[in-house]
Amino acid sequence: MTVISACLSNILSRTKRCCLSGIALLAISRSITAACASEVSAHDFGAKGDGISDDGPAIQRAVKALSQVKPPCTLKFERGKVYRIRTAEDTWLIRLSGLREVTIEGNGSTFLLDPKTRFLHMTGCAKAVVRGLSVDFDPLPFVDGVVVAADPVRRSIDVRIYDDYSMPPLGGPTGVREQAYFAMLWHPGPHRLIGEHYFLRDTQEAYPGSVRERIIRAFAAPETSRFAGIRPGVTQISLPVRGIAHRMEGHGASPVFVIEENADVACYDIEIWSSPLFAVKVARNRGACTFRRFHIRPKPGTRRLTSSWRDGFHVKGNYARLLWEECHLEGMNDDSFNTATHSSRVIEAVSASSIRVRQIFPLGFVPFQKGDRLGAYDVSGRRRLGAVRVVRVEPEEPVNRTDPDRPAPPLKITFSPALPEIEAGDLVWNESSANPNTTIRRCKIMNSCRFQSPVRVEDCEITAFCWFYGDDLEGPLPQRVVIKNSRFRLGRGNPEMVISFHSLISGADGKIAVPTEPVIRDVVLENNTLDGRLDIRYVSNLRLIKNRLLPPGGEIAIRQSRNIVMRDNRLGEDLLNKLEMLTIEDEPTRRAISIR
Repeated sequence: MTVISACLSNILSRTKRCCLSGIALLAISRSITAACASEVSAHDFGAKGDGISDDGPAIQRAVKALSQVKPPCTLKFERGKVYRIRTAEDTWLIRLSGLREVTIEGNGSTFLLDPKTRFLHMTGCAKAVVRGLSVDFDPLPFVDGVVVAADPVRRSIDVRIYDDYSMPPLGGPTGVREQAYFAMLWHPGPHRLIGEHYFLRDTQEAYPGSVRERIIRAFAAPETSRFAGIRPGVTQISLPVRGIAHRMEGHGASPVFVIEENADVACYDIEIWSSPLFAVKVARNRGACTFRRFHIRPKPGTRRLTSSWRDGFHVKGNYARLLWEECHLEGMNDDSFNTATHSSRVIEAVSASSIRVRQIFPLGFVPFQKGDRLGAYDVSGRRRLGAVRVVRVEPEEPVNRTDPDRPAPPLKITFSPALPEIEAGDLVWNESSANPNTTIRRCKIMNSCRFQSPVRVEDCEITAFCWFYGDDLEGPLPQRVVIKNSRFRLGRGNPEMVISFHSLISGADGKIAVPTEPVIRDVVLENNTLDGRLDIRYVSNLRLIKNRLLPPGGEIAIRQSRNIVMRDNRLGEDLLNKLEMLTIEDEPTRRAISIR
């Protein structure tokens, strides 16, 4: 059935019988054609949305039809329906490629996905909108419970699974495309639950008949060393469901949403309630990418502890203006945000203006192009080099994006002006595509954040650790950071710090090396409330204005930083106007601070 004939049949079936002249019938037919050419209804292709039927094939037929209509075009779902997806031809239920002015209109519908399926893969599209839908998995990739016994000698804990969940299959990791395999312990914290990784070796019956009592024993893998903080009857846990959690499907890490290499994308009023691995990947986009009321959190109305086994938003290598607004991020077992680009290693300095490089982490290739700003780090000198402009890029082999195991190809990059200091072993980044225009505004964030590229945080409530840094795999070290009008409290990620600026780049010996000069630049914190420590290292051009630190944990520690201006900050109710009210670890930093 074609899109037009389906629409015609649907509309005429709802129209009362009447006598129509040939001219009137022709006019109606033309109006239907004009209306339906831009709208594809999943219902017309057989999607029932009853929460029982397998709607996967019907929805994928509708997606294929969508690619055949002229823009602007819309894939529409019925209001408030529940679409169960048991089968799909592809890893992603909805795959959009190369479409213009395309909209996915969820109308408040919910999608229950089979664990081998993800929701959306959008690439090469322009002026795309996705809105009004929720995504969940059935069966879930986790079960929650409470620790009822701990045995550090046997390196195991006994867990009673909550009645809300089906009992998970026993056993350890399958070893099939699992990026990691861990559970999450949840301890009471001063404001919210505090998460801690518990790497798993195996799950078994705790004793004969324990499964009937909903109790299983979870044995720790060697990576888990701490048992002292586990309190039976108090500590809760999210256990991975064997064969589902941590498992990669398709190519790459298979997030629920993949939004890459598009121009101008907007995602509104979306919920992700569970994810087997990553929730959302945002990579190599241009134009503007907006995420408004895009919540990744445990399903409201339930007592779930987990929403996603890994990152909420994994953000890499975007030229685009990125905006998150009014989002609620909670229950990730990794970071709410990871904003960065991939680091590349210089494998040969051909000349002072030409180098051969290879991306260190081989997946999610971040290309360079003429006109980009190339940032460089002198590994032996432990300092940043000046940024230069790319003049020419010559790939030494083709990029194969369909092969998840193919490493990023080596590139020969020519740039101007010359960098006589650059040599093999140094790091470089594409600073132009390192998410240089990122804003996070009016968001509620309950999980740790890794910011390794420029970012502006405004009017947010963050109960978690925010880490501004760079390392050998990801960078390019944050610059132009602005944090304003926000509230920070201790939560997931660090028991003492709410914000840290740091460098984790290794020296020539492979060990993390102290920079010889500040490598993070242009940081402003203004009118924030911090209930925890602000730790600042290796920063130049730092402005701290009208911030309030709440005792007893609120403090500012600064080391190896330069050009620091502080004005009208408060420690509790007292004006912070003396160097003695700060923690300063070196004399040059002390001399670099101006308190006004």
